[in-house]
Amino acid sequence: MLPPGALLAVTDQMLARRFPADEFPSIVARSRGRRGVARARAVMAIADPLAGSPMDSVSGG
Repeated sequence: MLPPGALLAVTDQMLARRFPADEFPSIVARSRGRRGVARARAVMAIADPLAGSPMDSVSGG
């Protein structure tokens, strides 16, 4: 399981590389009850495909 900052950085980069954002909710729904799902939901809410780098993701820059 990734720490929240790392998960956010990975999610931002996936979106920046055109991973379909509408796929995330179905992935999380299929994972219901598993460890880390609440964290994944929280990260999805703030993910930004325009973050320039992993540090931008974590710092909110």
